[in-house]
Amino acid sequence: MTATDRRARTGWTWPPSNHEPLLRAATGPPTRARADWEEWALAAGDGPLPIELARLRPLLWHNLKGVADPRLQECAAAYERTLYLNRLRVHAVLPVLTALRTEGVEALWLKGPALIARCYRGDLGLRPMGDVDVLVRPAHIGRAAELLNQRGWAGRAPTEHPARPHAAPFVSSAGVLDLHERALEEGWPAGLDTPLWEGATLAPLLDTSVLVPNATDLLLLACTQAGRWDWDTPYRWIPDAMGALGSGNPIDWDRFADHAARRKEGPPVAAALLYLATRMEAAIPEWVPSRLGRERATAIERVARRARAMPPERRGLIQAAALHWMHYRRLRGVGAVRRGPWGMLATVQRVWGLPSPWAVPSQLLQRGIRRARGLWAQR
Repeated sequence: MTATDRRARTGWTWPPSNHEPLLRAATGPPTRARADWEEWALAAGDGPLPIELARLRPLLWHNLKGVADPRLQECAAAYERTLYLNRLRVHAVLPVLTALRTEGVEALWLKGPALIARCYRGDLGLRPMGDVDVLVRPAHIGRAAELLNQRGWAGRAPTEHPARPHAAPFVSSAGVLDLHERALEEGWPAGLDTPLWEGATLAPLLDTSVLVPNATDLLLLACTQAGRWDWDTPYRWIPDAMGALGSGNPIDWDRFADHAARRKEGPPVAAALLYLATRMEAAIPEWVPSRLGRERATAIERVARRARAMPPERRGLIQAAALHWMHYRRLRGVGAVRRGPWGMLATVQRVWGLPSPWAVPSQLLQRGIRRARGLWAQR
């Protein structure tokens, strides 16, 4: 492993190396997919496809047409299932967004639908998704929620509290629509999503055109999710990022680097790019991760970033404290909590869902006892 490779992996959660040929077969050029598949199959023998990479199956089928392997029959079935379910979800949401547009509420598609429209030429079978994510401008969030309710989507817009979540789910018989006020959970400062709106253009989806971010911004949004623990889809960001890179749409690397720095996501995005370059063999200009990796971070910010890569039950006291501190700092920045110890207690209260800040010390004691018992049982 090279020094660059070690730097890309240090302190972050990445797929094990034996999964990487499969990732390359699914996300790289079809001309090289067979060789990557054979490399994986030689090591795996007759073993099944890794369950952690189940979402890759439609892409594997697409890239490996003509390869005779019974495991790819599963991938063909996964493609058909994904195509069917995604058609249902998008068909259900399109009339709602038409109604929003009629009322002067502009909607920007995110995540799965945006990648399908921009990077997969509208092929709804290639990118599984559990819901549909849509971003509206903060001034329109309340009106958008009202219109969704009127059309049978049950849910509530985020409250007016400064600490409100970045998105809220709306549920109907057809599925789930996540209504976003901010594209990312960490996007607290006003105006961070403005470049997304400014760079968005129309792309085809089913029989219409929808507003989606450009490929550069989709790549950035995917890379911000690298190195974060996720119980369900920890590696989803890799095919999403590779889809943006391989879409045929040019990447504006100056724009990418500027906006990553503006969101204060330099080090994790740099690590993501280094991983894509060294393990997925993606064409990444060397200056981009080099520049982003120089972003200064405090010790507590570094600890918090590493903590996000861990399952919650494996985080120690220091990691948990760092995450709470970062959350407190964000809330303090938007005036949601007071400065000082009381504000920190109020932050922990919100995270733990307690009735008041006074309940935090006793809850902390209880959690500490449970943690100590767990460690004792594992000795």
